[in-house]
Amino acid sequence: MIEKISIIVPIFNSEKTLDRCIESLIAQTYNNLEIILVNDGSIDNSLNICRKYKQFDQRIIIIDKKNGGVSSARNAGIDIATGKYIMFCDSDDWVEENWCQILFSNFEENNLVMSGAYIEGKQEYYPYEVKADGFQERISRIDFYTFKLKLFNVPWNKIYEKKIIDTLSLRYDEKISNGEDFLFNIQYLTGITGSIILLKNCTYHYTWEEKVSLSNKVSEDYMTQCMHLFHLVEITITEIGTLSAKNRKIFYTDFFNQFQKALFFCLQNNEKKLCKRFKEGNMIMKTQEYQICAKYSEISTNKIFAFVSRMKSCYALWILMQLRTK
Repeated sequence: MIEKISIIVPIFNSEKTLDRCIESLIAQTYNNLEIILVNDGSIDNSLNICRKYKQFDQRIIIIDKKNGGVSSARNAGIDIATGKYIMFCDSDDWVEENWCQILFSNFEENNLVMSGAYIEGKQEYYPYEVKADGFQERISRIDFYTFKLKLFNVPWNKIYEKKIIDTLSLRYDEKISNGEDFLFNIQYLTGITGSIILLKNCTYHYTWEEKVSLSNKVSEDYMTQCMHLFHLVEITITEIGTLSAKNRKIFYTDFFNQFQKALFFCLQNNEKKLCKRFKEGNMIMKTQEYQICAKYSEISTNKIFAFVSRMKSCYALWILMQLRTK
């Protein structure tokens, strides 16, 4: 029996790329699909484009909702999905015609299957260096941090089992806008007993240029979000198992970089008086989360920068930042 796959597509003002995305999904060689298009309060022509394709492909389901962000849109899709499996696609990306078939044919119960991808706009692609015979490699689920920056932290190169998502009552955390995909994936790992299966195939085309600016933005509550994420990741890691020394260092370094991103934004925010920036910067550096990550992470080969980064005061760090810009 060919099981149904539900593909969830969050959409917000995507009229320029949506045709390409939907057409690539309709053209899948795997036919038993449910294509859930979630219009997240678009004010352009996105909803009409969705309706146009719905007229000739009854596999398409449209959700039209108020804007709530990408996590809210994905959750709305999960809520109504009827497929045995769930996959995600972004509305400004597109996929090869065998995207679903490749992931489905390599699916194994109680494992998480993930593939490589093309990064459009950077002329790069990310296949995995497969060491095992054939085209698969299996890694322990507790070693996920080794692949965090190699597409483990995204949802669109994976196939998820709906039963596991339902058993865990798993949804995207709508309180955070940074790291929500990564959190979803590691929480999913608590529901499996097997491994992470890496496929060398690249069947997904991720659009880089239009998204990179969003990834560089820092909101006022960025540090609060990072600390919230830090504790949730810690809790989830405990459920999965014990990180190796290598992966624990990656964990601390990853969050230290995020904390410093918030710190640098605070110190460079010229909309606030310098004394206010110093006060907020010191508050960040004195948090237990920042200090733990600073202690155990690989900060920098520059010993002076590493030393002042571990302090509980941002004055020396601010001076160092000024010297670097001159």
